[in-house]
Amino acid sequence: MKTKLSILVAALIFSLLCGVGFVPSTITGSFNSLYPYTASAVCGDQRMSLEQDSSQPLPGVVYTENTVYCVDDAAGTSRDVTIETYAEFDKLRVKIGWGVSLVLFTLSLIVFSLAAHRIGLALDKLITDPIPPKK
Repeated sequence: MKTKLSILVAALIFSLLCGVGFVPSTITGSFNSLYPYTASAVCGDQRMSLEQDSSQPLPGVVYTENTVYCVDDAAGTSRDVTIETYAEFDKLRVKIGWGVSLVLFTLSLIVFSLAAHRIGLALDKLITDPIPPKK
């Protein structure tokens, strides 16, 4: 029972670290490809437009500033919704991270359940017969 519980905890920790910790931080760099998914929440039925301004203060260092607008084609007006878009983008990153965590947890449980006997024997041996310290 202890072995199965430790395998379950290990799978949960692995999936949470990868899904909630690693994935959202790597998605941050893909704003250009994911920001259109926030359009319906931010702009409603208006068109979303992205403007980028890049500068290079030092060789090899490029700063890009994103400005997002909701454009009303009928009235010919636009409004800056950059802050709202980034807020929705953060929510999207968290949702993707939790989704990845769930998938990784399921996959790791499948892998661990297939190898549970071997893992259990190794853990039981390690717990009951610890490795003696070197002299």
